[in-house]
Amino acid sequence: MNSNIPTENSHQEKQTIDYYEKVRFGNQPTNPSIEKEIKVSLISI
Repeated sequence: MNSNIPTENSHQEKQTIDYYEKVRFGNQPTNPSIEKEIKVSLISI
């Protein structure tokens, strides 16, 4: 890993995660509270 570009990598990683979450949930606009519940349930699995 090149430590000279960590911010770019983490930003790209976040975009990728956001993209896969949109695909997983059918690209529906999500209510923030529901989104929080989904994230909590994913963490607790």
